[in-house]
Amino acid sequence: MVKNYTCGFSGSRIAVRLGGIAWLSSIQYFFVQLWVVSNWPKPYNPGLNFISDLGNTACGIMPANIQNTSRYICSPEHHWMNASFVLLGITTSIGALLLRSRLLPGPLGLISTALFIASGIGIAMVGLNPENLQIIKHIAGAYLNAFGASFAIILAGICLIKYEVHRKVGILSFWTGIMLLILNASFLIGYYYSIPIFSLGLGLGGMEKLCNYPFFLWFALLGFYFLIKTSTLNPSTNLP
Repeated sequence: MVKNYTCGFSGSRIAVRLGGIAWLSSIQYFFVQLWVVSNWPKPYNPGLNFISDLGNTACGIMPANIQNTSRYICSPEHHWMNASFVLLGITTSIGALLLRSRLLPGPLGLISTALFIASGIGIAMVGLNPENLQIIKHIAGAYLNAFGASFAIILAGICLIKYEVHRKVGILSFWTGIMLLILNASFLIGYYYSIPIFSLGLGLGGMEKLCNYPFFLWFALLGFYFLIKTSTLNPSTNLP
């Protein structure tokens, strides 16, 4: 049995429920993207365009460079996408803080929580700094999110494995984090060294989505899982 390192509200069943709700709300990210894409004057190309293009505040042709071919960008509803990035960053961080005391205890849990918060800050930076206005801050935020979340999920998986009731979820989380770490490293190699094979035939835009979407799908699924777990436990039974 893993010792609970905190007490009070932050260690309560209510906190776990609220943390689960915060992470489950990550699903908004996908719905907002569908809405923003549907409002492009010309079709959005998933294999060529990046997710960040949805938050670009300008319209026109993005010139080709050594890493990417030229691509059309015009996102009239860019403010919704950037707001979604910021909201996602906030819920990622708050969810980790609320879940920490019960599910991410000890030194590893503390590091995992810190990395989740860093990841949340990173994705918020993406929304606050559109690619056409503050590209350096935008890219820094994207990398902070990608690698912060990858390592955070790996460590969270290790923490959850310690609980008999969460062991399967912990194993799944651990290997999900490993997969995401490998995918993001592959994307960077393919992007900066112009090696198409590292994009797995998906194009840079498609590979970026393969690296990005599982993060927030994981958050949503884990949020739902913790909500179900807390609601099915007997009120007199302490969480692990």
